[in-house]
Amino acid sequence: MSHDDASSTVPPIGTLVVRTCSTDDVDLLVPLFAAIERDYEGAAAIAEPLIRERLAVFLAGHAPGTVLVAVDERALGFVTLFEVFPGQDLGRTWFVKDIFVLDDARSRGVGDALMRAAARTVLDRGGSRLDLATGDDNHRAQRFYTRLGGAPLPRVFYRFEEQALGALAELPPAS
Repeated sequence: MSHDDASSTVPPIGTLVVRTCSTDDVDLLVPLFAAIERDYEGAAAIAEPLIRERLAVFLAGHAPGTVLVAVDERALGFVTLFEVFPGQDLGRTWFVKDIFVLDDARSRGVGDALMRAAARTVLDRGGSRLDLATGDDNHRAQRFYTRLGGAPLPRVFYRFEEQALGALAELPPAS
């Protein structure tokens, strides 16, 4: 994940607005999602037409979740949020899948604004907790989340990629 650290001397963005995205925002979001794809996947990043198609499907409500975008004169960053159940005491917990800020907008308060808006969204929707994960080597992100009041947890995350997921689905029941 790429993050923002507003503690430097770079001036803040002027008229930053963070808002929930809709299907009308696909074209606004494509450059951001193309940038995060390049950051994560390099040369293997998917092309913008496929990004546009997948964003349109997601924003049309075919998958649960919320995308918040930070906009000044252009889109500068986004955060994706998903409600998960059950949370603590069977409460409503939310998970940040990604927070991303364009390189030239980092250290200018965009990440702070996105996380504050994420917190407001969670609380407004009856949530009581916001969880997220970052790479154990992403010290900048860890400092960012700690500065905002987040606490690291002793957790290990597992992932089933497509091949492993298919193999798991075909496993016979344990005897």
